[in-house]
Amino acid sequence: ATARACTPTTVMASASTAGGMLAVMGLDEARVSALRELAAEDGVLVLALHNGPTQFVLSGCHRALKRFKVLADASGAKECVLLDVSHAFHSPLMGAIVDDWRSVVDGLDLARPRYPMLLNTTARTVVGVDCIRRSLIAQITTPVLWTHCVRALVGMGITDLIEVGDSKVVGALARRI
Repeated sequence: ATARACTPTTVMASASTAGGMLAVMGLDEARVSALRELAAEDGVLVLALHNGPTQFVLSGCHRALKRFKVLADASGAKECVLLDVSHAFHSPLMGAIVDDWRSVVDGLDLARPRYPMLLNTTARTVVGVDCIRRSLIAQITTPVLWTHCVRALVGMGITDLIEVGDSKVVGALARRI
């Protein structure tokens, strides 16, 4: 870690590797994965968010994202949108800030949860603080498995979800899953 103060904002802003993110709707995971492999010939490109059965977000270098968009549009994607983000979040391109991010996470005063937490890095429940910290750190470079999480909740018999915030995006995705 560097000598400067490590806050979530300063750590994210310190990522120096150029990159971005692209949302794709209307293609299944197998097709998105196949197109991602082709586009990754132009640079780092990963499946960063599993938002729904036909909604994904890719993260990587700009050239690979642009190539993926062309391929996805030609393959019948309903929509492909380059997101207005500063970095390639949830991808290996964020690897340079992992140590600083670890410092932020290690500084959090976490207590053992009263109820199991479902981690979106694994779609598994945990109660240990160490597992939660590892997941928070991994989140920088690994995908968000929202589809897997919703299916895991359904498998546990959970039928009601409450979305905190005003976007309503996560709730809409959960209903589609």
